[in-house]
Amino acid sequence: MIIRRARGRQRHRLMLGAALACAALVTSSLAACSSSGAQGSSSASGAVAAGSKATGTPIRVGVIGTYSGPLSSDTATGKLVSQAWADSVNAAGGIKGHPVQLFIEDDQGNAATSLTMLKQLVQQDHVVAIVGSAAQGTDAAWGTYLDQAGVPNVGGLGASAPSLTSQSFFDVAANIIALFYGTAAVAKEYGPSLAQLYCAGSAPCASTVPLLQAMGKPLGVTLPYSSAVDSAAPDYTALCQALKSSGVKSYSASITSDVLRRVAAQCSQQGVSATLISQISSQNFANLPGFNSVRFVDSRFPWFDTSRPATKAFHDAIAKYEPSLGTSSTPLNFIDPAVWASGKLFEAAVNAAPPGPITAKSVEAGLYSLHNETLGGLTGPLNFTRGHKTLNDCYFTYALKAGHWSEPEGFAPKCAPAGVVNAIVAALTQKK
Repeated sequence: MIIRRARGRQRHRLMLGAALACAALVTSSLAACSSSGAQGSSSASGAVAAGSKATGTPIRVGVIGTYSGPLSSDTATGKLVSQAWADSVNAAGGIKGHPVQLFIEDDQGNAATSLTMLKQLVQQDHVVAIVGSAAQGTDAAWGTYLDQAGVPNVGGLGASAPSLTSQSFFDVAANIIALFYGTAAVAKEYGPSLAQLYCAGSAPCASTVPLLQAMGKPLGVTLPYSSAVDSAAPDYTALCQALKSSGVKSYSASITSDVLRRVAAQCSQQGVSATLISQISSQNFANLPGFNSVRFVDSRFPWFDTSRPATKAFHDAIAKYEPSLGTSSTPLNFIDPAVWASGKLFEAAVNAAPPGPITAKSVEAGLYSLHNETLGGLTGPLNFTRGHKTLNDCYFTYALKAGHWSEPEGFAPKCAPAGVVNAIVAALTQKK
């Protein structure tokens, strides 16, 4: 049964009961992340046999995402993935015999609304965790509140400031600094010069330029050209010509997928030969103009992969419970794996939690007890330490060429050097 309740003009609420169970515009040598480590055993499998009935008290889980509004082009599908995850969990008997009950909120890209929703989920709906939220940059104020409330934010997109500083954020996606280290590392394969295109009118977007410069310097990669991109511009000819004249061998674009499609198409028409390195991807990129040869650096596992049980389970759940997702009208994209992996991390935490009622405190205890958890290969090894902010520095790379998605370097994640990431985080913290 699905119940919808309206609370205010800009807010709609959806509660998914036991019967039925986003980047962010983006979010030395590589650390040791061997393929064997990436394929480590997962504790996320349920303790109840598949097909058995979940009879325990429902586990109340909160989800907040930018599912509608002008910023939702990439994150709108996150709600469907959350529902597919909960449906699949409940069909298998729940977690420790308890069904998952989702409380899903749409913040419509409004940060103030997002914080209000968060407080209501915690104080009125009494959720034990926020799981798999696909908030489009609206979660910047969550960290302070969740730290005080003692409620964990499990997974999500991993691209906001709290992902770098808040001990209540237990990230399954690579942090934004590691993501851009990976971008610079891939750029080095094509030559020493890289350009950066970023969304106009946003300080966080503009900050990707000095971030890429810092990441590229130890790798010998320079950033001779960068430019803001106006999403409302009718034409990008001048931008493409400037990019072409810069002589760079590759360019990165921290912009939404709909804008990237227009920029890539026009730059291809203008004769730009630099290789596009993107931190965002979508199923509908294949065969689009300008996407004949693209490299991707992703903080989540490749959405198209079905090569292992953990990724096949993702696709099987989508096909069974949300069949509209993955079609031409509602394509899969880079947000969807983050939401799914968040749910699997929550499962792992509850299964690892001490006996007794499932509460925010017990979920947190379960998270801290995990050791080198990879969720069956969906992420780099995860370790969370009480009293210390632990970052996920591991990202994935893949490619699109002539309409074909591939993993030329294999499925296993790569990791940015922890020392490099931690030094930048420390510098950012000191500036505040």
